[in-house]
Amino acid sequence: MEKYLVEIRIPAAEAAFDAWLPAALTVGQATALACAMAKKLGLPAPGAEALLCRAGDGAAYPADASVEQTDIRSGARLILM
Repeated sequence: MEKYLVEIRIPAAEAAFDAWLPAALTVGQATALACAMAKKLGLPAPGAEALLCRAGDGAAYPADASVEQTDIRSGARLILM
């Protein structure tokens, strides 16, 4: 299973963490996974309306696209809102 190592920032908490995102997940599933990781790390995470966005321009990824169909690759910087 291919995975990408990414940095996920949570602006509301002024925090960031690294995560492995499986390429086969949808962006919606990856967002839920990122929220669960944030909660496990003791960080405030967005609820059900969470979005995963590009750090460069803030554009949100479509929830139904697979991670491998996007430009998310190892080294990507993402924002969890």
